[in-house]
Amino acid sequence: MGSPTAGRRPKRGWRRTVGLSLVAALMAAVGVLATAPAAHAATPKCDGWAFVQGTHLFDWDIVVPAVSTMPVKHFGGGWDEIKCEIRYGDVGWQVKRLQQTLNGCYGWLGIKLTVDGHFGTNTKNALIKAQKNSRITADGVYGPKTATTISHPKSTYTMTNKDWFCAPYRP
Repeated sequence: MGSPTAGRRPKRGWRRTVGLSLVAALMAAVGVLATAPAAHAATPKCDGWAFVQGTHLFDWDIVVPAVSTMPVKHFGGGWDEIKCEIRYGDVGWQVKRLQQTLNGCYGWLGIKLTVDGHFGTNTKNALIKAQKNSRITADGVYGPKTATTISHPKSTYTMTNKDWFCAPYRP
């Protein structure tokens, strides 16, 4: 008689399990490293404005296309990003667009800005009022959270009419 293990393959289950675990761990690490944002990456400065396509809930349950005019970062090639930042001291069209938004959508809070494209004390204070009204951190900085939370002028086009109103951005 031979050995009880004669003719049988040696057990390699533990090797396969360890090998697959190492491969999975390596893939997860590479995936995390490939998608993790750089530690030094900052929110880009807004450098203009654009018409941004989004949606709006019409009569609380009907989703309709809507267009907002919002400050953006232009990257060229028709690609604009709303996740940009405007701060005290900035100057340009993006600041004018923000001032028009604050006047048009938050005038009822007593906001009456001169639309001059200069982000000064009055613009900062008006933005703080809009941020407080939207129940977000009121720091006077127009950043990604503010961009997607405060109301912006919008329009919707239907078969019968065109409506202008203020509402938060919805992708």
